[in-house]
Amino acid sequence: MWLVVKDMFRIGLSEFILVVLLAIILFGASGFSESARLLGRIVGQLKRIVQDIRAQMLEAPTDNYDCGR
Repeated sequence: MWLVVKDMFRIGLSEFILVVLLAIILFGASGFSESARLLGRIVGQLKRIVQDIRAQMLEAPTDNYDCGR
């Protein structure tokens, strides 16, 4: 089973569990939950920013200039 994040990172379930366990050990249970919450907010903001940029690019006029020819 693979967890796929936009075809950029491919990690197996065992690697994902290992990363989560290491994060819990490093940050502690409360620190891990705060860090995960912050990471979720950051990812959500980045998604909104990317969506806004895509929408602006799709709405932008596509003027084809002749460049003097």
